[in-house]
Amino acid sequence: MTYAAEPAYSFGRLGNEELAVTEKPNKRTSDKPDSNEEEEARGTDEDEQARATDEDEQDERDDEGSEDEEAEEESGSEAKRESPGLGLFRLRNVLIAAVAVALVASVALTHRREKSERSGEVLDADITLVTADRKDLDCVSSEDVDGYACGYSDEKTARKLDESKKLRPYMTLDRQMYLIPGLFLEPAIAARYQTEPPDNKPREQLRRFTAKCKVTIVDDIDNVRVRWTPSGPWQPSANDVVVATLSQCRVEG
Repeated sequence: MTYAAEPAYSFGRLGNEELAVTEKPNKRTSDKPDSNEEEEARGTDEDEQARATDEDEQDERDDEGSEDEEAEEESGSEAKRESPGLGLFRLRNVLIAAVAVALVASVALTHRREKSERSGEVLDADITLVTADRKDLDCVSSEDVDGYACGYSDEKTARKLDESKKLRPYMTLDRQMYLIPGLFLEPAIAARYQTEPPDNKPREQLRRFTAKCKVTIVDDIDNVRVRWTPSGPWQPSANDVVVATLSQCRVEG
């Protein structure tokens, strides 16, 4: 009886050991992850990282594009702001230049075209002469009046003018100076000249005579210089000199 009970005890112990042995592999299997699941997890992580990287790169490109657009807009705005200012600056310069030209022209026209208040006035004049005055007397002025001008535009530059247009200085008995064109073309004065040609005689040897004429005032000229002999000095006139034409002359002396 005793020997029959021991095998039953031993079997039970072995059964427990087998049970323990058979449970161990199951324990290891539950602790170790499946290789397919690890690969899927890694793949998922890599995909997420790639998407995140792509999104970051796209954001950077979007930011750069936005910055470029903002820079272009700012440059365009600056150009728009600068363009009106530049246009106004140029317009101002053009207007200033135009005003300056207009002022200069106005002064010139006023100086040249505003005639003396005495223009057109007719006076009696007793002009004292010698026949040598036909060639000896001259004046200098850069101006002209109604087509009349002095024989010299400056002291060294002679004008080529017809005698009927050339102004020469003449004095009256009461010391009034006139600039008169073509005086020796007047018939009475031209006849007196023929009676006593200068023929290179000294002026002191020529007889002085008086031409009594009507003078019509044309205008005044300022800054005139005159000389009374070809070799004499140029003398400035103290005042404006009257330009006049002659008519109805008669000679005494």
